[in-house]
Amino acid sequence: MADKSEELIKYMTVQVVQYMETSQEDRRHNRKKAKAAREPWLTRWFGIAPLGITLWWRNRGTVNDAADLESVVSGTGNAGGPAVKEVL
Repeated sequence: MADKSEELIKYMTVQVVQYMETSQEDRRHNRKKAKAAREPWLTRWFGIAPLGITLWWRNRGTVNDAADLESVVSGTGNAGGPAVKEVL
C-alpha cells in the first residue's frame, strides 16, 4: 500500500512541476489546439446518425422516382438537386 501511495505522490509532483514550468500562453495554445481537434459534440454524442439525417433533410424532395434516384446515385444526372458526389 505504501508503495502505491509513493508512486501516486511522485506522479502528482511531476504533473504539478510540468504545469508550473509551462507558460500560460503555451497552456492556452495547447488547450485551443486540443479543442479544435475534437469532433463536434453532435457526432460524439449520437454517432453518424445526425449526418445521415442532415443529408436526408437537405435532399428530401429532390429525387422523385427510381430513374432520378439512379441518376443521383450514379452521378450522371442532376435530378433537380445536387448529386451525391457534390454533397459529400
